[in-house]
Amino acid sequence: MLIIDRGEGHPYFSEEIGYALRDAGALTIEGGEARMDGDEAGELDLPDSIEGIITSRIDRLSPQQQLALKVAACIGRVFSTRLLTDVYPVERDRDHLADELATLERLDITPSEAVEPEPLHVFKHAITRQVAYDLMLYAQRKQLHEAIARWYERVHRDDLEAYYPLLAHHWRHAEDDARAVHYLPLAAERALRANANVEVLDFLAAARASASRLADPPTGLALARWSIMEGAAQNALGRLDEARASFERALSELGFPAPASTPALVLSLVREVRRQAMHRRNGLPPPPDDAELVERLALAADTVERLFLVYFFANDAGRMLWTTLRATNLGEAIGEETPILIRSYTDIAAAMASIPLRGQVEHYEERAMAVAERLGEPPHETAWANIGTSAALAGTGAWAEIERRSLDGIETTRAIGDMRRWEEATANLALIRTIYGRFDDPEDSLYIPVLEAARKRGIKQTEGWGLCIWGMNLLYKQDFEALDGIVRDLEPWYAEANTGMDDIARLEAVDLMLSTALRRGDEAGVARWLEEGFAITDAQGRPSQYRVMPALYLFTECVIDWWRGATDAGERRRREKRVRRLLRAMRTYASIFPIGEVRLLWLRGRHAWYAGRAEEACALWRACHEAALGLDMAYDAMLAAASLGRCLPDSAEDRSAFADLGRELAEEMRIPGSSFVARP
Repeated sequence: MLIIDRGEGHPYFSEEIGYALRDAGALTIEGGEARMDGDEAGELDLPDSIEGIITSRIDRLSPQQQLALKVAACIGRVFSTRLLTDVYPVERDRDHLADELATLERLDITPSEAVEPEPLHVFKHAITRQVAYDLMLYAQRKQLHEAIARWYERVHRDDLEAYYPLLAHHWRHAEDDARAVHYLPLAAERALRANANVEVLDFLAAARASASRLADPPTGLALARWSIMEGAAQNALGRLDEARASFERALSELGFPAPASTPALVLSLVREVRRQAMHRRNGLPPPPDDAELVERLALAADTVERLFLVYFFANDAGRMLWTTLRATNLGEAIGEETPILIRSYTDIAAAMASIPLRGQVEHYEERAMAVAERLGEPPHETAWANIGTSAALAGTGAWAEIERRSLDGIETTRAIGDMRRWEEATANLALIRTIYGRFDDPEDSLYIPVLEAARKRGIKQTEGWGLCIWGMNLLYKQDFEALDGIVRDLEPWYAEANTGMDDIARLEAVDLMLSTALRRGDEAGVARWLEEGFAITDAQGRPSQYRVMPALYLFTECVIDWWRGATDAGERRRREKRVRRLLRAMRTYASIFPIGEVRLLWLRGRHAWYAGRAEEACALWRACHEAALGLDMAYDAMLAAASLGRCLPDSAEDRSAFADLGRELAEEMRIPGSSFVARP
């Protein structure tokens, strides 16, 4: 007996083979298996591949059924009876197509999918459609694709937008490059609005390929629009290096190239500062008479503003500042208020927070909100204003205002379906809550929805945000068992995150893996993650955003523990240099962002304590506790109080009060125990 099992995960294999055997001779079904007598099986000349079996089955159809199947394959996996009839190439046979389709449905090749609002059929198996398609002659396929494209243009001429992807597909396969170049960017634009970012890149790659064959290919504005869409899709996918290249290419195509070198960047910054000062003194310039120039200015301003976040995640302070000024000046050169000014003013406020110039931060925040109000508060731009200003405030301690603006931004971006902005806003608030000691439970958290959305959309950058923020919450709450699970997920993520990923998220991942290795006494792991962490921190310049602090703080704390474990005097001095270098970096951060002073005092106290300078350590922790209370940083207040309660001399009058306060704060945050510093 010949037995053909149902292939695990490949049900169409057994079905198609079964159909071929049924068509060829005696066939019985027993227990989900197709069986034939051995003599009958031996007489059969069966193809040795699934494609061959399907071809054999199609060959047994009538010529009319074969042609109907091939035309349907050209239309797509799902096809309407109306479209099939209208483009069927043999006009005299069109009246009999219903009978042919009924036969194909009875044979379970193209079963009925729907009756209303019009009859639809579907290829039961994609491989059947592909085989039928490949059986057509090249010229026949080309003619059919053209006929199908013209049918869509004629029948749906009043609502073509929904059919842009289909029109792009059929004109491309009809090898009409001019029409393909017309529809492919339109399909990409539609996909971008739907957050179908991989499709955006596929459509535009096809557009560039078709355009390369045209005698008069697109230039200038058209190519710039393509590059902007590519950059937006790459940015949404977390491919930051690719996004940067696309946006910078778009600026060159628009005639406003980005500075390519450091000297050019400095020179351009000086020019933009002067231009912005002139605009602030004299007001907006008159609108240009040239409509194309206005369009180029608007596109360039939008593109430069998009680059802000790319440079932001790269921690490139100089280019961040350049983008904010350049985008604002280009937007103001249009001569009237437009939504781009809401975003560019917000970006300037965020950039000024890293200098820090609080007066300028407030000035540009007010301008952003004023323009939003005058323009009727467009949702995308107003959401970005709330998200951006909350990030600018994050380093200042304005906790209540940060929470309010962030939640507004999260609600708006979700309502308008802007998933990338929603991920940024949600992860931003989740990290800020962690800094301020507002530890969410997983079921009520912001970081897990970010992680789930990232995995669903395949975005490595935001997956890292979700994992790292979750991991930091677990570390702070000393839930080491759950943290071990996050670390297991972080190792493969980190291995894939070396290209085009923001280094701050990578350092957060290193911190969690390093702290776990230290806790386990894993010397090889400690050595590996120290090397990775030093490589990242050595490459970082001056802190340009509040996000630097959690990653830098945790790494410094781990390095202090590593230094403390040295037994050889020479090795201890070598490690001491690393500690001091990181403390200097924290001091630079604290000079910009007030919240940094709290963590710096804690770290300096920890370093002094383990160096044997107990009095100095306790003085630093007292200052840390006071600063933490002033900035409403509950976790740091708990750290300092618990440490003072453990390390102050027995004679200190307030030792027990600090110990009680440390336990009370730890209980409020549901952190088990309050011993964060070992006694000598």
